[in-house]
Parts: sequence; structure tokens; C-alpha cells
Amino acid sequence: MTDPARDRARLVVASMATDAADATDLLRALGLLDDAPTRRRAAAHGTHSGAVRHRQTGTRVCDECAEAERAYQREQRRRNPAAARARDARYREAHREEIKIRHRAAYARRAAAAREAAGGAA
Repeated sequence: MTDPARDRARLVVASMATDAADATDLLRALGLLDDAPTRRRAAAHGTHSGAVRHRQTGTRVCDECAEAERAYQREQRRRNPAAARARDARYREAHREEIKIRHRAAYARRAAAAREAAGGAA
């Protein structure tokens, strides 16, 4: 198997795993994991680095790591609001049409609920 194909196979198998240990076991059983020891320590769950490790291994981010990642991102935004505004502007520009559609639908739902609450009077 070529390296790119092997890498794709690793990603597919790792995405089916429930956690990093399960992914390692699956990859090793299928012969897709080199048995060379790694020097990286396991990232602790419930931390920003734990969330990063989940994404690197292709596993679902656990609730503890997701909460830690949200707290980390909130702190980063608080410490550097100019960078946060720049990221937000880039996101809005890249997803402008999607945002328009999403907000149009939300407005229509709110307007319909208001009409219904008013007794159907338009």
C-alpha cells in the first residue's frame, strides 16, 4: 500500500474508534501502525492539548476536552480581542451566503411565531 493510501486508511480506521487507545489497537491489528515507540506523552483529558490530540488522532473530542477547548478559546478571545474580531470578519466574509440563508430562516421562524402569538393577524 502506498503512503498516501496508507494514511487515508489510518484516518478512516481512527475515525471509527471511540478513543485514542481504541484507535491504536485497531490500527495495530490491521497492520497500519508502526510499532516504533513514540516519544510523545499522552495529552491529559479535560485540557486544550487533549482536544488537539483528539483532532490529530481523528477521534471524537470527549466532553471534558471540548469544554476545556471552549474555555481556552474564550480566554484567547479575551486576551486578544483585535485578533478575535479579525477572525470573525474572515469567517463572515468566507461564509457570507450561508450566514444570510441561516439568518433568513431564523427570522422567518420568529416572524411566524409572532404572527401566531398575535392570533394570526398580519
